Amino acid sequence: MGLELLDDHIWQHAAREETARLTTREILRRELTRLLPGHRVWLYGSITRPNRFHDWSDVDLAPEAEPGQISLLAVMGLLREALGREVDLAMISQTRLRDKIVREGELWIVQASRSWRANWRRTRPSWTRRLTGPGNA
Repeated sequence: MGLELLDDHIWQHAAREETARLTTREILRRELTRLLPGHRVWLYGSITRPNRFHDWSDVDLAPEAEPGQISLLAVMGLLREALGREVDLAMISQTRLRDKIVREGELWIVQASRSWRANWRRTRPSWTRRLTGPGNA
């Protein structure tokens, strides 16, 4: 009986940590879309590996290019605030871990958020598409 309780506790703890990892990834995706639209960002470390992410884990990122409108320091601060955990940010071209990151990390190509016009074009009623003609949507 005692081992079963321990097993249950271990599985529940692992499930909570995996849920935290997946939630952190979703928040990160949303925030990167807002902060670095159109950029290529490498994600590496425990956030990329199931059963390696813990309560104290940080989030490791390596963008391929400097953001034009915002500093990396500002991005790091905003991500820390949104994620509620530490964020390590290093340019992929400037880190000594480059080869390991490329080999083991995940490349995220951050999509630019759709404007209202793009969403309207995608979701507008079919009768408006007929009025504009084929290829004009």
